[in-house]
Amino acid sequence: MTGLEFVQGLVDGTLPLNTIAQTLGYEITEAENGRVVITAEPNDTHLNPAGTVHGGFAATMLDSCMGLGRGPINRRSGRLRDPRRPLVTANPSAGYAPFATFTPMASDSSAG
Repeated sequence: MTGLEFVQGLVDGTLPLNTIAQTLGYEITEAENGRVVITAEPNDTHLNPAGTVHGGFAATMLDSCMGLGRGPINRRSGRLRDPRRPLVTANPSAGYAPFATFTPMASDSSAG
């Protein structure tokens, strides 16, 4: 199984979503070579004390999307990488604007 086939299995439901996707309620909706899209519609469980969507929700979606966009693939072979050697986000950085509301969100891992 290639990394792309793995992510496509998440898209079409032949493989189960991970627990963070289930917990936050996002879906992996597209997967093609070099591109993965995940989507979610924030709800009241995603709000911070100020009543807006928590920045950690958006950051987790971005992290998950980028990980799926490149993470499952062994760069040398193009095959699924060894799951015993997980990837870790070492230096996340995000800037937030105070306008996130209950609108659908999508993260796209396209490199372009």
